[in-house]
Amino acid sequence: MLDPLRARAGRWSQVVAAVDDAMALLAVREIGALDALRDGPLTAGELGARLGVGPRRLRAFLDVAADLGFLGRQGASAAATYSLDPRDEALLDADADGAQLLPTEDLRTLFSRRAQALDVLRTDVGLQVASSGGAVSEGERDGFLRYLDRHARAEASEVAELLSDEPINRFADLGCGAGTYAHALLGRNPGATAVLVDRPNAGALVQEGLRRAGQAERACFLGADLHEDTWVAAVGAPLDAVILSNVVHNHDPEACRGLLRRAATALRPGGRLLLKEFFMNDDGAGPPGALRFALSMALMSPGGDLYTCPELAGWLTEAGLDPGAPIRLLTAPESFVFVATKT
Repeated sequence: MLDPLRARAGRWSQVVAAVDDAMALLAVREIGALDALRDGPLTAGELGARLGVGPRRLRAFLDVAADLGFLGRQGASAAATYSLDPRDEALLDADADGAQLLPTEDLRTLFSRRAQALDVLRTDVGLQVASSGGAVSEGERDGFLRYLDRHARAEASEVAELLSDEPINRFADLGCGAGTYAHALLGRNPGATAVLVDRPNAGALVQEGLRRAGQAERACFLGADLHEDTWVAAVGAPLDAVILSNVVHNHDPEACRGLLRRAATALRPGGRLLLKEFFMNDDGAGPPGALRFALSMALMSPGGDLYTCPELAGWLTEAGLDPGAPIRLLTAPESFVFVATKT
C-alpha cells in the first residue's frame, strides 16, 4: 500500500509536470512541427532537417505531445514516426475558423506572465493585458479581440435567438469587443439599429466588422468608459435591449453594481438586459474551469472575479431589473445568461 505522504507528494509532482506539458506542446506548435506534419508522417530526424533544429531534443518534445494525444507515434526510439491527429487539421489552418479557437498566448508570453504571479500576490497589482483593458500594444489588443470574435460566434447566435422572441428596434452592446453579439442580433432583426460601446481603441476594428457584415448603416460605435454616466446620455433614447457579454468578470463588485445600474437606466420599461457570464458554483468552489478562469482574473485584472448566479441576480434586482432564472447555453456549457427585464 502506497504511503499517504508519498501519494500526496506524487500528486504535487503531477500538477507541476503540467508546466512541462504546456511548454512541450506550445514549443512543438510554434517551431512549426505541427504544420510540417500536415504533409504526412515524419521522423524526428526528418522534421529536424526541415525545421533546422536538432533531432534529439526535438524528439523529446514530440514524445510529450504524443503522450498528451496531440500527435500519433509509430515505431521505437529514433526511428519513430510522428503524425498529426486529423481532428487538428482545422486548428492549424490559418484560413479556417478553428485556428482562432486556440489560445492566443505564445510560449514566451504564457510563462513570462505566470512567472510574475508572486509579484502580483505581493504587490496586489495585476498584469497589463488586453483582456482587462491594460496598456498593451495595438497589435496585441487587435489580436485578442479577433480571437474572441471567432471563438464566440456560435454562442452569439444562440444569445440572439434568446433575445429575438420579442421585437427589438434599438439596442446597445456594452463592452462590445469586435461586435460579435451585435452582429448576430442585427442579423436576426433586420429592422433593428444598434450602438456598440467599448474603449475608444476598439473603434477601428468594430467599424471594420460592421462594414464587412453590411451593417454599417444600422449601427454606430461609441468610444466610452462604461463606468461613467456620459455613455448613457450619448446612447440617447431608451433601448429595447442591452447586451453585457463577459464584461462584469473584469470588475470588482461595486463597479459591477454601478455598471448594471447604468445599463438599466438606458432601458425602456419592459426592456431587457442580457447578461452573459462564465458559470461558478454557488459556493464558489468549482467547477475546475471556473476556478482557473478566476485565477486568471486574480493575475491579470485590476479587480475582477467570477461571480455566482445569486450574486448577479441580487445586483440585477438592485438595479431595478427582474433577473428571472439563469439559462445555461447549449453552445457554451461553461456559460449562462440572465435575460433580465426592467420593471
